[in-house]
Amino acid sequence: MWRSDFVFFVQDVNIHLAPNGSYEEVASSGGKVGVWRGASYDDAFWKTFPYSDGTTTYSPTLKKYDMYNEQLFIVKGPSHALKMLGRGRVTFFLEDRIAGQYLVNKNNLQGSVISYEQSVFSKGYPMPFIKNSDYPELKQISEEFERRLIILKNDGRYEAILKRWLNE
Repeated sequence: MWRSDFVFFVQDVNIHLAPNGSYEEVASSGGKVGVWRGASYDDAFWKTFPYSDGTTTYSPTLKKYDMYNEQLFIVKGPSHALKMLGRGRVTFFLEDRIAGQYLVNKNNLQGSVISYEQSVFSKGYPMPFIKNSDYPELKQISEEFERRLIILKNDGRYEAILKRWLNE
């Protein structure tokens, strides 16, 4: 149904540290990366920033801070990460582009915190409705939602909404 594109956010003065915002550039920059403890990210992320014991896949059992890669700075959540980025405590923060831009705006960081154009990974969300819900006619509602979302994307209104409300 929709796809969430994850990008790095950075202070505009530090964008040169990773010109394209790729995992490899961010890793070789040596900058601290704010990560949300419990967020799984993707396999390439964990291969680039392995745990201190060498684990290169997400492991929810490794919860101690000292187990994370030395470049990773554990934050309480996305809003906390953006605040840390705004204060210069972390150099990068990986987040969904739309959610991150919303938080940038909410925290009045427009102009000082920006996102890279390049998406480092995407995560698909096939259904915004709970499949096991007993809400009447949910299947018809979800099909109509999908139909109208496609229309909005095809005629440009979806992009206009993003631009108006998220400064995209």
